[in-house]
Amino acid sequence: MKRRSLLGALGGVAVGWFGATLLGGRGGSSGGADSTDDVDDAGSELPAEATTTAEAADGVTETAVETETTVGESPTAEPTPPPTPTPERTTTPSGTPTATPEPTPTETPAARRTKVDLDVRGHSSDPETSYTVLHTVTNDHEFPVRVTFWVGISLRDGSNLRETLTVELGPGGVANDSTTFTDYEPTATGWKGGLVSVERS
Repeated sequence: MKRRSLLGALGGVAVGWFGATLLGGRGGSSGGADSTDDVDDAGSELPAEATTTAEAADGVTETAVETETTVGESPTAEPTPPPTPTPERTTTPSGTPTATPEPTPTETPAARRTKVDLDVRGHSSDPETSYTVLHTVTNDHEFPVRVTFWVGISLRDGSNLRETLTVELGPGGVANDSTTFTDYEPTATGWKGGLVSVERS
C-alpha cells in the first residue's frame, strides 16, 4: 500500500514536470520571437549619437556645396564710366608790351653835385707876394648848370684867403680859369678849393 502511494506520487511529480516543461518551451519560443522583433526594431532605428553624427555630416556637405557655389559665381563687373572730356586750353595772345619809362630820380642839390667836378692847382714864383690858383670845372650832366665854388690859399699863421666864383656850363661843358691872390701876410703855404652849389641854369 505504501509502495503504490509512493509510485503515484512520483508519477504525479513526473507529469507535473513534463507539463511545466511544455509550458516553458512555448514561453521560450514566444520570448525568442519577441527578442528577434526587438533586434529587428533596434536595427532599423539609429542611436541618438549616430543620428547626431549623420545630421552633422549632412550639414557639412550642404555647407561645402554652398561654398563651392559661392566661389564659382563670377562677380558682376561694374560698368566703367566714360572719361570726362578735358576742355582745350585756349591761349589768349598778349598785347604788345609797352615800354614803361624809368622814373626820374628826385633831383636834389647833392645829386646834382655828383656829376660836377672841381679841380684846383696852385703855384707861385714868390709865395710872399702872390699866389695863383688854377681851377677847372666839368659838367657831366645832360643839362646846363650853374656852378658856384670857392678857391683860396693857406697862410703860414694858419689863416686862409678865399674867393667865391660862379660859372655856367652846358651839358658836358668844361671851364678852365685861374685866380691870383696878392697883398697878404705872412707867406702863403698852399691852396684849397670846393663846391658851394650846383643848379640848373
